[in-house]
Amino acid sequence: MVRAHFALFVCADDAFREARGKTVYDGKSLKELDAENAKRARYYNYYTGRTWGDGRNYDLVVNTSKEPLEKIADAIVSYIKTVRA
Repeated sequence: MVRAHFALFVCADDAFREARGKTVYDGKSLKELDAENAKRARYYNYYTGRTWGDGRNYDLVVNTSKEPLEKIADAIVSYIKTVRA
């Protein structure tokens, strides 16, 4: 049976998030990004009964602040191909 669903959690450290908020997300501050994440967490927790961000609830957790995003995307695709094999 081919696996069609993978649960991924993507995170980053605050310095990376703050810089990316300024350049990619319309100048949003870290406080604004934290507020959006709090909304995501409430939604996830409510609809799944699980804790948002708890690595046990995901197939893969990726910290995007440690490597270039293109390299991380390639690693995710490689992971999925390996697991599906």
